[in-house]
Amino acid sequence: MKCALSQGGLSLIEVMISMAIGSVVILGVLSLFNANTETYNALQAQTRLQEGANFGLNVIARDLQRAGYRGCYSRGDVYVTAATVPAAFDIRFGLSVHNGGGNDDGNAAWTTSSTGTSPAVSAVGGTDIITLRFAENDEAYLSTALVTGQENIQLAVVSGASTNIEVNDLALISDCEKATLFKVTSVAVNGVVMTLGHAVSAANGNIVDGLAETGTFGTDAAVASIVSKTYFIKQGASGIAGKGGYSLFQFDGAASAELVEGVEDLQILLGIDTDSDGVPNQYLAPSASVNTGQIVAILLEITANSINDAGSTEADGLLRRTFRQTINDQECRMNAQYSSQSGMVLVTSLVILMILTMLGLSSVQGTSIQELISRNQRDSNLAFNAVETALVEAEATLSGLSSASWQAIVGGDYASSTSPKIYNAKALGSFFANAVDPDFASSAYANSVQASLSNVAVQPVYMIEHIGTVTSG
Repeated sequence: MKCALSQGGLSLIEVMISMAIGSVVILGVLSLFNANTETYNALQAQTRLQEGANFGLNVIARDLQRAGYRGCYSRGDVYVTAATVPAAFDIRFGLSVHNGGGNDDGNAAWTTSSTGTSPAVSAVGGTDIITLRFAENDEAYLSTALVTGQENIQLAVVSGASTNIEVNDLALISDCEKATLFKVTSVAVNGVVMTLGHAVSAANGNIVDGLAETGTFGTDAAVASIVSKTYFIKQGASGIAGKGGYSLFQFDGAASAELVEGVEDLQILLGIDTDSDGVPNQYLAPSASVNTGQIVAILLEITANSINDAGSTEADGLLRRTFRQTINDQECRMNAQYSSQSGMVLVTSLVILMILTMLGLSSVQGTSIQELISRNQRDSNLAFNAVETALVEAEATLSGLSSASWQAIVGGDYASSTSPKIYNAKALGSFFANAVDPDFASSAYANSVQASLSNVAVQPVYMIEHIGTVTSG
């Protein structure tokens, strides 16, 4: 009889069930992968916009702290001899801020504030523009004083050194009493002397030949080139449509450079000090009505985006974040007038200072007492150790005496010349040479220790006294 073979392998139903289970697992893995990818992209976008915004804020803040620097003469009016002064290099205004002045056609038709005009740049409408001007740190001092102020300027420079000052540049000559903005009409370097000309020319020079409105410039005066930095927002070189393509730009008076991509807005508020205590009481938008003498701080606000679609809830899918930084402006601090100290602050400070002084004196006194106590304890320990050393040596000496020596002692031979020196009160009387003022060290029967001890005023001595002989039995 033949037996039929049993069916092996999987049935169609089992295969379909396996495929269904596998499909569910694969869909779960794909869903997890997509979620991780979206999370990674979001984190990358946040990191990129944060780094970009922080970089932009730090660059503006660094230049903002130098705004208005004019060497030794950083406050007061600047005398101008140049026939024309481009807005970018008008150092009479260290800071120029314009509210919502951007436009897309490059006409620079913004609202001008009382801080002066800015150079024409093509900026995004509704964004603010800030221009910062300061003297460069390449100051060169006069090698020869200007007697009349009309002669060429001779500067002491390092042999072979280059200069940022070129013909037709504006430059600033200043000492601690005055400053003059003039047009450089010629530059010549001969060894360690640089000569700058400032010829009179209504078209492209100076309107007067005298550099000092009052007085003259001596060898303590210096000449420096002028730095101009204008920061604004406009469409970047990436070509990305919408606000994702906006960037923060810097204009140096000659050309614009793209600094940070993905910056879509720049807003600036002026910190106004109305009570002359050096602390801003309110922040106002730039306008012609703002009193620049009351500006003590600048609040910078930058809005950055992720440039590309990061899956946010915004209509364009971009992640956005606004960053703020407050800077105490150098020019503002120079313009602010601070009132003298008044009220209870000075009294409170003096009381606190007096208390701290008393605590300090008490601490010093306590430390001195502790030092004396420690010193006495140390001296006591040294004296005790010296005495112990003498006693140990005395015990060792007695243990090492021979029978003959003991017999001599018993026999009453108590000579001070023997070694060791043995003393017997009955036979010899007083141990001390002077019983009224006893001194062990001066006694004829005092035994000195063999080793010299350090850190003791007097070397220790020991006495061996024979009290009597005890016989047994």
